[in-house]
Amino acid sequence: YGLLSYVVQERTAEMAIRQAVGARASDLRALVGRDTLKLVGAGVALGLAGSAAFSRLLGGMLFGVSPLDPISYLAAAALLLVTGLLAAWIPARRAAGVQPAALLRST
Repeated sequence: YGLLSYVVQERTAEMAIRQAVGARASDLRALVGRDTLKLVGAGVALGLAGSAAFSRLLGGMLFGVSPLDPISYLAAAALLLVTGLLAAWIPARRAAGVQPAALLRST
C-alpha cells in the first residue's frame, strides 16, 4: 500500500492534467488499476516460477499438500492479485478526487 500510495502521489500532477483535458475519475482509477495489475502480475509470475523451481526443497516440509498443488498456487496468486488491487484502490480514489485547477496552480 505504501509503495502504491507513493507512486500515485508522484503522478498526481499527471493525473490532474489528464482530468483537466477531460479524463473522468473512473479513467484515472482504471489507469492506476492497470499499472498495479502489471506490477503485481509480474511479481506473482516470478513468485510462482520461483516456488515451482524450489518445490523439491520444500516438499519435505509440506504436510498433506503436494509440492506442485495447482489449487494452492492459484489460491495464492488470486489472493495476491486481490490484495494488490485493494491496496491500489485507496490511492487511486484519492488521486481521482483531486481538483486539477488547484493542484496545477500550486505546482
